[in-house]
Amino acid sequence: FIRKLDTADSNDAVIEDRVMPMIYATGSSDDFAYHAMRANNTVTLNVNTEYTLTWEPAAVEGGADGELEVHISLRARASGWLGFGLEGSVGMTDADIVMGYIDDNGRVQVKDYYGVGPGVAPVLDTELGGTNDVYNLAGEYKDGFTTINYTRPFVTSDGNDQPISSEGVTAVIYAFQSDNNDDTTVYHGSTARGRGISVDFNAKAGGDVAPAIDISGVEFQTHELEAGYTVEYGLFGDDEMVIRMTYKSSGWIGLGMDPSDGGMTGADVYIGRFDGDTPVIEDRISAGYFAPDLDEQQDCTLVEGSREGDVTSF
Repeated sequence: FIRKLDTADSNDAVIEDRVMPMIYATGSSDDFAYHAMRANNTVTLNVNTEYTLTWEPAAVEGGADGELEVHISLRARASGWLGFGLEGSVGMTDADIVMGYIDDNGRVQVKDYYGVGPGVAPVLDTELGGTNDVYNLAGEYKDGFTTINYTRPFVTSDGNDQPISSEGVTAVIYAFQSDNNDDTTVYHGSTARGRGISVDFNAKAGGDVAPAIDISGVEFQTHELEAGYTVEYGLFGDDEMVIRMTYKSSGWIGLGMDPSDGGMTGADVYIGRFDGDTPVIEDRISAGYFAPDLDEQQDCTLVEGSREGDVTSF
């Protein structure tokens, strides 16, 4: 898996030129609480609100050869607005954002916004001379969940929008208002949002959805934490690192970085496991000597997961 050297998440360890304590663990099965990210066309963005993103790519009807659009469905345990976007230069800055909600009359309202910057309410594309590039709008509020559906092109002609990669993953962000608040100018707060998530919008359910990340040029160093458990790592570009953990196990495997007490407390933990046939990598934070909690900001991207016989590798 890949992660930034410095994720800007206080729950994560900063990888730098120093000796860093490491811990590890394994399980006899793949049952390790609720998954945060999946490598198919549904991703859980926020576990606490069960905020999920589901997508389906399609050819644009009547469009040019190879012209694509994507049908998107957002669903969360929330009665306010849901926001989802393609990350810009940093987080919200220059982000291509869509915000939707169900109004007091039960009608869905979905619009295309531009991210000015952190802590600043997004601005409608149309107010900046751009275009509203979301269509096929639908949604409902039912049984405590808000659902927002829309379609957008992979690439628009609006300079306020970000393109969706047609050959690999696209970095996405999200935010929401969990209470009954449809005012899209109201700040979502420090916990009702997330970034650092990569999505392959080209993927269809049941298809080959492994992210197209070429790590063949990475120079790995290898450490053996105990007989049979190895950790390999190497720089990927200037500010990211590829980490591979391998162990003779038919269940989940975990790696922790920089615990505050030399044990589990405060460790930045990564769990690799299989959900059926689908490899999953999770970013977790350990508060003590019990199961680590999912980090609200998932700062790792799966490159590959494999299980050959009883050897598991992520």
